[in-house]
Amino acid sequence: MLPVVGTISCSRGTEAPAGWERVVVDNLSVLIGSGWQHRPVHEGVAVFTDLWQEQEGPRHILIAGSPGVSAADDALAEALDALRASWPGLRATSQAGRMQQDGRDLAFVDIATASPDLVSGRLWSVSADGACAVVVLGASRLDEAKRTVVEESLRLVVIPDAPTLPTDWIRVGRDATTFGVPRAWSVTGAVHGSERWKASWADADLDGFARARVVLCPDTGESSALDALAQIEADSIAGALPGFERAGAATWVDVGVETVKALRLPFTYGGSGATTTAAPTVTAPPAATDAPTEEGAPVANETPAATPAMAPPTGHGVMWMLESRRSETSEAQVSAVQVAFIQEMDEALATTLERSLWVLPPE
Repeated sequence: MLPVVGTISCSRGTEAPAGWERVVVDNLSVLIGSGWQHRPVHEGVAVFTDLWQEQEGPRHILIAGSPGVSAADDALAEALDALRASWPGLRATSQAGRMQQDGRDLAFVDIATASPDLVSGRLWSVSADGACAVVVLGASRLDEAKRTVVEESLRLVVIPDAPTLPTDWIRVGRDATTFGVPRAWSVTGAVHGSERWKASWADADLDGFARARVVLCPDTGESSALDALAQIEADSIAGALPGFERAGAATWVDVGVETVKALRLPFTYGGSGATTTAAPTVTAPPAATDAPTEEGAPVANETPAATPAMAPPTGHGVMWMLESRRSETSEAQVSAVQVAFIQEMDEALATTLERSLWVLPPE
């Protein structure tokens, strides 16, 4: 069964309470604190893949992953074994509990470690319809109110209507906007220096060199897809994406959701339009030095020595504006997704990404 996340009957719905945002990873949807930093879990930790961390206070950590089993009790045991192998002094501090809520099985146990970052926490496993996920929330001092928010937000369900992903892709997203990326891609978090792109994933090497990158803005703050495109395009031309040029006309595309309108624009960047003082080894346009910066282009290695002006190679990409409404009379929410390739467009990847676009419906 392919991992596809959707909504289930729950008091919180897809709407997030103030100070929280809903994220999607594989077959899990869960609330994380607004502004928590997203990065991959250390590769030595089994089962878990994604980590979000609070940047102040007790610095809560939430980690999530997909176990190799589908039963909640078995998943809890597998996750505990993975954590014990990688976290010093990890131990269970309570008996395992279990509950059933809205058609899903939830198993949980309180934990503690010798690490100052995770003095106390709780591990959950959630299963439904043959799919399963595991989540840990911990901190130097666990806030019970935060624990309750996370526990009540855990969702896991298959949506029959959502686009099917290739077997080597994974569904990701934030708030209501989700899409697929290759499972082998890296989590690269919020785009540095940008207030727009809150999450990103890249086809990247261990040294940070990226051949392609997808970035997500869950809410552009604009009232329509046309307005959002105009603003993002203007920022790109102004220097957010050096050498930005349209590579065709903006067109409306069908993403299979009646309440969603999607506007697509192909573009190029770099090339002669981004000629600057650059190092000869640079293979992607350098970041602009003033905000907005690093608007979703793949990142090349930095070289301190400057040489005479050279033109970076021409990169290609596509951006989509997704305009969704609860009803014909309600205000629109517009999100944006952008993929940029360091050189030639990977048409197959871009097409698969476009076909995977999905906006979770409100309840």
